[in-house]
Amino acid sequence: MELELGFIEGLNNMIRFLQRRAYGLREEEDLRLKSLTRMPPEI
Repeated sequence: MELELGFIEGLNNMIRFLQRRAYGLREEEDLRLKSLTRMPPEI
């Protein structure tokens, strides 16, 4: 499956945003779950 660069950059920006918001979360798993729930369903 080939993805557009703009789409990948958007995902990277979303993950960076979630990392900033997740500062102080106890578990790394919480960040992973937040990232996965924000992903578009076609991934």
